[in-house]
Amino acid sequence: MFTRVNNTGQLRKELVELFEKPKGSYCGQQLGLFVRAIRIPEFASEQSMVKSLNLEDVSEFERYVVMSQAKALTDFHVDFGDKSSQPRRTSGSMRDTKSVSDTWFGTMDGIIVKKITMTAGNTFFMPGGWIHAVYTHEDSIAVSGNFFHAGCISRQLRAFRAEVNVEANSDYRVPEVIPIHFAYMTQKLLKVVEEKRHQEER
Repeated sequence: MFTRVNNTGQLRKELVELFEKPKGSYCGQQLGLFVRAIRIPEFASEQSMVKSLNLEDVSEFERYVVMSQAKALTDFHVDFGDKSSQPRRTSGSMRDTKSVSDTWFGTMDGIIVKKITMTAGNTFFMPGGWIHAVYTHEDSIAVSGNFFHAGCISRQLRAFRAEVNVEANSDYRVPEVIPIHFAYMTQKLLKVVEEKRHQEER
């Protein structure tokens, strides 16, 4: 489970309690804190739909510090809103192992799992729509963020429809999906189409 925390006092208390817990076989807890001072990587800013638009009052998902204790394990999932992500490991490591893969899938046929190990200093870009799970090998801290990718519009809208159809909890949805995509269409895509049409008419 990923818990977003906005109160730093609450975070410190939960963080101490979390990391002082005796380590079991597996746990499923991560804590995330929004931090405005985080610098977003250039490639993420360039591809972010929101960064290129004139929008107000848009939820902030691009600057998070994520803390995970050793043996934390997530379910397989797609990030909410089908957003792309760009985690940067600052300490610790996250990876999967054969035993963890066996726990997830057992002997199911046709399932291929690729392993990516992130260690301190690494940055990883994951396009929207990638089904993934995370196993935290040791107590870890990462700077991360999610953003709507200009190259993943169709997947993002399909994910939105799926979230509506299954009545996903509002805590795990982006409230401005439609306004953001509509603004991108009117402010960016229509201009590109119009320019292309004028070029073809010459």
